Amino acid sequence: MDNARLTAMLETLLVPSAGVPLSALAQSASRAGLPRDLAGSVFEQRGILLEALGDEADAARVVDALTRRFVEYVQGKNQFLPFSSDWPTLRSIFHGALVDVRGAIAESASATELDRLLRRALGAHLARLDELVRSLCPEPDRADDVLGAEPTSDEYSAELQLSVLRLELLDLMEPVLDVGCGTGASLVHYLRAYGLEAHGIDLVVPNDPPLAQADWMTYAYGVSRWGTVIAHMSFTNHFVFQDQCSEEQAEKYALTYMRILRSLKPGGAFHYAPAVPFIERHLPGEFLITRRPVAALSGPETTAGEQPSEERWHELVCAVRVHKRR
Repeated sequence: MDNARLTAMLETLLVPSAGVPLSALAQSASRAGLPRDLAGSVFEQRGILLEALGDEADAARVVDALTRRFVEYVQGKNQFLPFSSDWPTLRSIFHGALVDVRGAIAESASATELDRLLRRALGAHLARLDELVRSLCPEPDRADDVLGAEPTSDEYSAELQLSVLRLELLDLMEPVLDVGCGTGASLVHYLRAYGLEAHGIDLVVPNDPPLAQADWMTYAYGVSRWGTVIAHMSFTNHFVFQDQCSEEQAEKYALTYMRILRSLKPGGAFHYAPAVPFIERHLPGEFLITRRPVAALSGPETTAGEQPSEERWHELVCAVRVHKRR
């Protein structure tokens, strides 16, 4: 069995989006259902699976793939869960699940017995994922709702991002960095197609040289390295969220915001939306700020379910250009 087929089979079993319809991990952990006939398929290929899962290198690749897929799934459901610092924990959970699956296969004398053992392993695995998700949720009493049925984040076309940020290709000093480029990295590929040197970072991206799998909070932006940094509905969107939820996290975002500004070349610019007026008003004189309103119908809910004031909402719904003077 090749690595891709092995990963696909285990993803069906261990990644909730593929194997269990759920509105919350806690609910699925109690059900711990298996896709139809999966146990039979696994039992038929038990020899191949035992060999593959017993290979350390193969197992490590599968763990990486499953971890990335789960993070991608969660980000599509709730982009504000701070998974970046918990990748080692998440990898450990999926590694433990593979150990349990291999043990279930080795112990089973029939497909029926394997089905029972895999259900037990799946229940334990989902419970561990549930515990991790709850630990990351800023409001524990709403933890059951953090992975709702409808996605709360999406990727945007390059044309839309440039339109919102009021950017023309001639405005962009190279090299360009897209912070939170998304799995598809549409803006990065669009800019490179027009001959611009563009790069992107995000937690889940393909293995592609212009892109780097990185946490925007710990990424090495450098000093005077980038001509243009772009963050459309990514970094500052989370900054606004944390400003209302966590003083500790908001401070970390403020420090990262300043690191991004230090990474600009003289004459370079940081373009983003939404605005972060609570830090923009305190920037030193070497930075020139231009703020342009973006048309919107209504404001987002805070974690407490409250709407920002009209004044605050109009402050936030802006495309911002922070220009570093030469």
